[in-house]
Amino acid sequence: MFCGQSYRAKDEIAAADLGIRTQHVIGREVDVIRSQLARNHVALLHGLGHFVDAHTVGVVDESGHEVKVTAEKIIIAAGTRPARPETVEFDERTIIDSDGILHLQDVPDSMVVVGAGVIGIEYASMFAALGTKVTVVERRERMLDFCDLEIVEALKYHLRDLAVTFRFGESVTALDATMMLAEDGRLELDGPVDRLLPELADRRVLRRLDGPLDDTVPADRPITVEDLLTFRMGYGILFEPTFDPPYPVVNAANELGLVTGPPDPRTPHDPDEWIRRFGTLPLMHQPGERWQYNVASLVLGVLVARASGQPLEDFLRTRVFEPLSMRETGFSLPAEHTGRLPDYYMTDFQTGKLELQTLSAPSEWTRPPVFPSGAGGLLSTVDDYLTFSRLLFNKGVHEGARLLSENSVELMTTNHLTPEQMAVNDPVRAGRGWGYDMAVATAPDEISSVPGRYGWDGGYGTSWFNHPERNLIVIAMTQTSDFLFNGSLADFGELEPCP
Repeated sequence: MFCGQSYRAKDEIAAADLGIRTQHVIGREVDVIRSQLARNHVALLHGLGHFVDAHTVGVVDESGHEVKVTAEKIIIAAGTRPARPETVEFDERTIIDSDGILHLQDVPDSMVVVGAGVIGIEYASMFAALGTKVTVVERRERMLDFCDLEIVEALKYHLRDLAVTFRFGESVTALDATMMLAEDGRLELDGPVDRLLPELADRRVLRRLDGPLDDTVPADRPITVEDLLTFRMGYGILFEPTFDPPYPVVNAANELGLVTGPPDPRTPHDPDEWIRRFGTLPLMHQPGERWQYNVASLVLGVLVARASGQPLEDFLRTRVFEPLSMRETGFSLPAEHTGRLPDYYMTDFQTGKLELQTLSAPSEWTRPPVFPSGAGGLLSTVDDYLTFSRLLFNKGVHEGARLLSENSVELMTTNHLTPEQMAVNDPVRAGRGWGYDMAVATAPDEISSVPGRYGWDGGYGTSWFNHPERNLIVIAMTQTSDFLFNGSLADFGELEPCP
């Protein structure tokens, strides 16, 4: 079973080597099964079987000798094909079954092995020893549950020594597909985005934030997926010395029609044209250097679509909204439902009067957008939003079924900013930390004396946060921007649940 270590001898692995090792895995699988049967005093007969009568099977070995076995019940259990669930789209390139291993032409950088049975563990061991980053997903709470516990623990120790990651008690369902994109090599959290977004390769960075567009230096490193999730890609909305100051880089983005700030009026460009235009701009800061609001989510929406091979709206619907039964969430809605959309209000600071805003009119939402925004392009209801909030609150479990790994929820809701990055004054983040696409309260504040809540506030007067330590989920959808700055948000967050 510990066959993986023998594969360390050769650095360059050719297709022929992979085939030999695969055949060795199959042989080792047989050996393990034989050993386990022997430990449990199960007799194993080799040969060609045939029925003598309804209760007797004859087994003829290679020499022609026949042994007859009689039993009250005879079970025919001949597995001839690997499992291929209908819910999984096997493309025979990145998603393959166990037979497909025989046809691999090279050793992958990363791999997800679904199922911690004998052959799954053998392949995990083999590829980990070859240098592949391997994650094993198993819906049961332990691997090889038919084996003795001491064997399993010894094997697990060996695999962890090879840096194999285990995720027990999980199923590969719709939401887990995003982790599969990360772990099968199509989308890696610490990997550069320019593999899927070549428009963002070889970034240049402004010497001065207010400097000319051609006064730049090379980026220290590529932008990573985690840079996007943590809003540290090196580009975002500027709030100082004023909102969207007339710097050359801001003016250029506006002239390109990128709409990197407030979502209305909408950009006229589709995702490919949008990212092409964005790629002509230099970064404001080095990747990973500083937190900046909003633009990273726009880029992330384009990245997710390319990584998944489908439009962002389709990806979110099939992998998030449908599994969670979020039936009233999407980028558009039927015209007959526009009457449900509330009007949007904000105070005119010159007159001091609360006024109806013409932005985000209902008619805008009756057709799919040209650019499905990963930042502020979805319609939803309180009920749907509560469903999603509960998924995170319950650490990835929805109605008793695990849809998202606990590790993924932990990454999303844990602060990733450094103390130096958090110390930078920002009127939007307001001293909070940042997880993946959401704020994280790392210290007591005006909302709560207990840190740990996570969520975000929307510019049109919406707010959501989960506070596990207080057993609270808080959602406000006011469609009045004043809610965010007139003290109402703080008052709302301080409300205690009814006993």
